Amino acid sequence: DIVCISPRSSGKTISHCVPLLAKLMQPAFANSMPKGIGPFVVVLLPSWSRVLAAHTMYDNLGDSTRQNPCRAYPVHGGGAEEEQVTNLVNGCEVVVATPASLLRLLKKRQTSLARLCHLVLDDCDQLADLFTDELNELMKLLEESLDNNPARAPPQMLLY
Repeated sequence: DIVCISPRSSGKTISHCVPLLAKLMQPAFANSMPKGIGPFVVVLLPSWSRVLAAHTMYDNLGDSTRQNPCRAYPVHGGGAEEEQVTNLVNGCEVVVATPASLLRLLKKRQTSLARLCHLVLDDCDQLADLFTDELNELMKLLEESLDNNPARAPPQMLLY
């Protein structure tokens, strides 16, 4: 697990984006992961504008680095995430979301935490202040997912 403390707009997002994409693009990693729905990486942010900015970074870097691009999808908006479900169902490696939007999709079983390897809390101080209940609920869902698959290692957590 990693904790990074740095001022706002100091490059924290790219500091997790590049190494996570590099890991996802290793053929050995991709071949070792179980098939199914759900991302390998979830990046949580406190606002839709931050979700879109981080998604753009993941999408641009993931799309330009190999023949089979790493797919990243944003999930945000007070219920507007319904329009984004098709991409999740078709599979993706990275979901960039607000906690409330991700919770809605998990409750509707439109995605899963079963394949989650890395959980990033970007701007975790704001997330803790604004989304305490949602984060607690997400941690419970993650714990349930791990309990259902005891052979699986818990995901690495990155707090920025």
